[in-house]
Amino acid sequence: MMCSSSCARSNPARPLSGLLVWSLSIRRPAAATRSRARSKSATVYCRGPGRVRLPRDPFDAFLARMAAVSFLAAAIWPLRFSERTTPVKHIGRGFASRVAVILGCMEFSRPPLVIAFELSETRKAIVADALAGVSAVVYLTELDEAARAEALRNAGVLLTFNTSKELRPGEAKLLAGARLIQFMIGGVDFIPLRELPKGVPVATNGGGYAESMAEHALAMALAAAKRLILEHENLKLGQFNQFTQNRMLAGGVCGILGFGGIGAATGRLMRGIGMRVHAINRHGRTNEQVDWIGTPERLNELLEAADLLVISAPLTRATRGLIGAAELYRMKGDGILVNVARGEIVQERPLYEHLVKNPRFTACIDAWWIEPVRHGEFRVDQPFLDLPNVIASPHNSAQGTGAHNLSLRRAVENCRRALTGESPLHVIGLDERLM
Repeated sequence: MMCSSSCARSNPARPLSGLLVWSLSIRRPAAATRSRARSKSATVYCRGPGRVRLPRDPFDAFLARMAAVSFLAAAIWPLRFSERTTPVKHIGRGFASRVAVILGCMEFSRPPLVIAFELSETRKAIVADALAGVSAVVYLTELDEAARAEALRNAGVLLTFNTSKELRPGEAKLLAGARLIQFMIGGVDFIPLRELPKGVPVATNGGGYAESMAEHALAMALAAAKRLILEHENLKLGQFNQFTQNRMLAGGVCGILGFGGIGAATGRLMRGIGMRVHAINRHGRTNEQVDWIGTPERLNELLEAADLLVISAPLTRATRGLIGAAELYRMKGDGILVNVARGEIVQERPLYEHLVKNPRFTACIDAWWIEPVRHGEFRVDQPFLDLPNVIASPHNSAQGTGAHNLSLRRAVENCRRALTGESPLHVIGLDERLM
């Protein structure tokens, strides 16, 4: 839209509104425009890393433009618009194009957050709220081939579940200029991270599902201590063992191997039922309330003290096969082991043999050695499910109601840290890049 010189003379305010409307409707020349996304909302890519996502909904668009009016007026007030103001049509397209960019991406001057997977509108709203307007958001699944390449090339942060499945061949190298590659999951041991550009930090969603997994660990521990599965089966056989003794966990020691987000959440629950918490993490220190904490070198002390051992450590070169026959032997004869992390941290055959030889010892297995998500199938090489002192679940500890929304918010908040220049959390070391 362009105002004529006559309308400018009749109303001095018209050039201002005319410039506003016209600047928002212009399109950059093809040579200066990188590409446009074919999506539900209009995406404008401008020179450099910035880009603007303008809503197509008329009411949303109206609100966005009205919010920009005050900024525009302040910015161009020194030009002293009056009846003698040069008509808008004589203002250079380069200037007007910049006005459009200013209006649309005042708060989107940073490179965007690129999301590699589909999200519902509800979950998109969570992204917008957690990102708090620090950058634009580009949804990779809504873009055509050319726009995908451009989005990845200019991404500030990539948010992904699995780059090997969500990125197409050759796309990973386009992320060389990104500030962070943020995964939605906590364990990335099965993802080929070597395909990603060297020098770009990689972060897991450490503790993203912590509360759900901690509740699962507590439930399994209580089911073992209270003989719930055993007595359920006995009841089916007509056996009413009312006076068979079970165990109290209160007053005992909960040992936690891997005291990150999941371990800390588990520790809080265990303290709530009266257990003392002993923990191991890499640094041997924590801000959480614990009764004892050490480094991995002190694992034997943890094992000997624990009535209940919860494994919540990541799978790394250091933790693979960490718990074998010797470590199990150090645990108490009626100990309870709960694994919500990775099956490979515990040696499979030694665990089975220990369970057979020590029927008072219970293993609660949520994380298995061969699983569908990581390996394409579920398989066990030892008949754990035939043992009465095994409580099993299909690695569903992270599936609590609301857990996925909470983990999404935490992942986006970490993306926000990287986009605003803060140090992101949960950046992994080389020992966690197993593929």
